[in-house]
Amino acid sequence: MLPLQTSQWPDVSYRGRELYDTYVEELIEGPARQREESEVDDPLSDRENSAWSTYFKDKELMEEINKDVQRTYPDLHFFCDDTRHYRALHRSLFIYAKLNPGIRYVQGMNEIYAPIYYVLANDQNPESREHAERDAFFCFVHLMSDIRDHFCESLDHSESGIKGSLSQMMSILKSVDHELWENLKSKQINPQFYGLRWLSLLLSQEFDLPDLLRLWDSLFSVEDPTQFLLQFCCVMLMHVRHELLCGDFGENIKLLQSFPSSSAAGPTDINMLLRKTTELRSTIANELKNIEVRDQQNQQNEMSESSEPLAASLSNASGWARAKARSLFGWE
Repeated sequence: MLPLQTSQWPDVSYRGRELYDTYVEELIEGPARQREESEVDDPLSDRENSAWSTYFKDKELMEEINKDVQRTYPDLHFFCDDTRHYRALHRSLFIYAKLNPGIRYVQGMNEIYAPIYYVLANDQNPESREHAERDAFFCFVHLMSDIRDHFCESLDHSESGIKGSLSQMMSILKSVDHELWENLKSKQINPQFYGLRWLSLLLSQEFDLPDLLRLWDSLFSVEDPTQFLLQFCCVMLMHVRHELLCGDFGENIKLLQSFPSSSAAGPTDINMLLRKTTELRSTIANELKNIEVRDQQNQQNEMSESSEPLAASLSNASGWARAKARSLFGWE
């Protein structure tokens, strides 16, 4: 991540790019040369630390990543007409998996990495385009540090895990549109049926790339991106409110798993959804502020009601202390 001081950007970028090249050498190119040059390492060896044993383990991971990479934006000429972009995605995701054995690679990470890489590879600055793979990798790493709990199964039920986030999303919906929340609950439409993908992949599969980039531009510019995402998802639900209230279980699941380009409320315009999210955030902030003011007033009232008994108690205590002092020291 770049520091706030722009004067430091060239040095930080240079060191990050060098580090990425080191990862490529140590995790991909170096082991490949070692296998080719080794005269004693047997491909059939079952030694734990042999170059070939590591290769066969890595091959499974590479194949898993490659399946998803080849399905990334297949209709976008930028990716499908130039295979070097797919190779960049594959390389970066493999390196991330090797550096993070606790998470490794999880299906869908390609959908998060690809838009970042696309933006940098199409930058007006030739240097940015040249180093798009290196810079995109560290952007992806920084982003994953914020959302990685959504990919850890052991944290699913924690507050920061995916189920905890889904619970927060439905709590927001309950507070802003209780009727819709109650309707979804009565139809047993579990938010996991659609929200797992919404939150884990940052809505990257719900919108076309231009709209997604507009959404991410707002998402990454706020101080609380997690809350912004949850609130935006609630706005999405309210945008198709009419359809959800009228539809049955099957119709609603189909609708939410393939978000429509329009609804009874109008076209699904990304700028409109963002504007409504901003309005919702303002409403929530004002309500929280009102709650804080009410709490302060209640505290003041409680203090005022208890001040007279307290004053009387202090007066009695003071009188007792003076009487005790007179008896002890013979004061008049």
